[in-house]
Amino acid sequence: MKKLWLLLIALTLVFSLLSCGDDGDSTDNSGNNGSSDSGNNGSSETKKLDITGVSFDGATYTYDGTEKALAVSGTIPDGVSVTYSNEKGTDADTYNATATLQGEGYNTLTLKATLTINRADIVGLSAESEQAVKENGNAQLPLYTGKAPDGVSVKYYFDGVERNGVSQTGEYSVDIVFSGKNYNTLTLNVNFNIKLDLGTLASSVINSFGSVPDIWAFLPESFAPEFREIDEVPVFDDFTAVSSIPVNGMGKQLNSVYGLLTKAQTALSYVNTVYGSMNIIKTLYSNYLDGSPDDYKSFIGNAGPFTFTILIDETSYEISCQVGTVEVTIYSSLEDESYGATIKINSTTSFKYTITGDSVVVAMDILDYASMLVEFGKDEDGNTVGVVYEYLIVSGVEVTATSALIYVGEDYTVLIGTKGDFIPTSDSRNCEVYDNESGVLVGTEVRENVKDIIYNTYWFPLVSLDGIDTIKKIDEMSGTNADTIYINGSSEKLHTKLVGFDDLAKGASRRFDIEFKTMYFYVYDEETDSYESVSAEVPMLFIQVEWFDNFESEFANANKSSVSSGVSLQVNRGDLDAIDLGYGTLLEIYDSVKDSVTHEDITNYCKQ
Repeated sequence: MKKLWLLLIALTLVFSLLSCGDDGDSTDNSGNNGSSDSGNNGSSETKKLDITGVSFDGATYTYDGTEKALAVSGTIPDGVSVTYSNEKGTDADTYNATATLQGEGYNTLTLKATLTINRADIVGLSAESEQAVKENGNAQLPLYTGKAPDGVSVKYYFDGVERNGVSQTGEYSVDIVFSGKNYNTLTLNVNFNIKLDLGTLASSVINSFGSVPDIWAFLPESFAPEFREIDEVPVFDDFTAVSSIPVNGMGKQLNSVYGLLTKAQTALSYVNTVYGSMNIIKTLYSNYLDGSPDDYKSFIGNAGPFTFTILIDETSYEISCQVGTVEVTIYSSLEDESYGATIKINSTTSFKYTITGDSVVVAMDILDYASMLVEFGKDEDGNTVGVVYEYLIVSGVEVTATSALIYVGEDYTVLIGTKGDFIPTSDSRNCEVYDNESGVLVGTEVRENVKDIIYNTYWFPLVSLDGIDTIKKIDEMSGTNADTIYINGSSEKLHTKLVGFDDLAKGASRRFDIEFKTMYFYVYDEETDSYESVSAEVPMLFIQVEWFDNFESEFANANKSSVSSGVSLQVNRGDLDAIDLGYGTLLEIYDSVKDSVTHEDITNYCKQ
């Protein structure tokens, strides 16, 4: 089999050689590589013709809203078609067009050209270069004549700033700019002057001052000073009925707010005198303006009780006068639509308030002695939120600096800050909570940090306790209590329970006790027709927060001799939630603003 296979291969090679011709050369004598048609390289195809005699020229137009187009010119051979791309347009632009010519028997010809549509000039618009209008309280624009073409917008630039009109008096360089994608920008410059309308100026000035504010309106109605009135200051040197203890007192933080507002209310009586003469002031100023005076920005007149001076400029109005010995200046700002007054009681004491929208700032400065400021506003839910700052200065040195955050919710008013009865040198916070409907203090929480030891205590009015009917105090130290307390007619003093002996490094303290705290009230002075602040020592119960749930049983066990039946604490969940709101939510907000206003800030504000 192997020999037969080799024989077949040999025969195949022989037949291959025989098929190559006699001499084995594949090239003929003509040198045409075996082609029988030397003229066509062995192909019978007819040669294609070039397309000639045509052109595709560019063109330039100016935008007129109609379509422009390019086309091939010349004689196009029969059977040849033209295909265009990007050869037409309407909007101002540059179009790179192509024309492709092709047909059977012709080589394809591609031609390029540029169609240019330039922007058109804006015509038919003009404006007076000098224009003046009277101030009317509304935003105003300079005028132009003519109608802008479709697709053209107009913008106004006042002294380089785009604005849709201005309302304040003054001179402005205004560029009226017309532009559109198919048009060249047109700018018309106008010197635009808004002049005061003397015929309405007096009304504009008087109306800008608003009215004398009700600075108590931000607090609940039950917080009016007359609610804090008491007939006499209670004493507890003999057993006194708990039911007779006044409950309308204030803690130190709310008292700070009242202190400023009551003093400011007295100062506002002088402002009321000026507002009571506003119609007279308006009439006198209007009569003056009717004479078209050259100087309308200042005017001096006499309103009867006082002589006044009006000063106005482009951004603010002012009326100053002296009511008795007190200097009063009321002012308004056209920039932020705020208004207020400065009341200089004497050479050392001044008040100032400013109203902006729904917020009010009231401040007092006693030169080289003290300063206070309170600000009220509304949050997004309509609740009142405020801050109060108080500083005491001695010989130019700041000796006390306290502040508080005020939150008036739907049911409770919460104040959290740094004014209270604290352990000396402690870093402390005091949270006072008042019921909005009754104005009564429902409780406080005091948090004191002493060398990294934190004491949290609730404080409640004694009326919150059932089971204690009478109370007496003796000015004699009882443990760490400044007084010795007796209850329910018992001769046995009140006992407490100590905590902390398991860790003496943290210091021992009381789980609960009754202490007398300073509370603040008002008494009415008929001679001055005003309320005067008084203080009184009032008994209050304190409980360490962590031992709150154990209080009733521990109190009863410690005071069996003076408590015949169980003592229960009548504090509802809403009261506790309101107290917890102070430390759970408001404390962080308070700490972020507690140092935001300094004594110097208040002093400078009152001087402005």
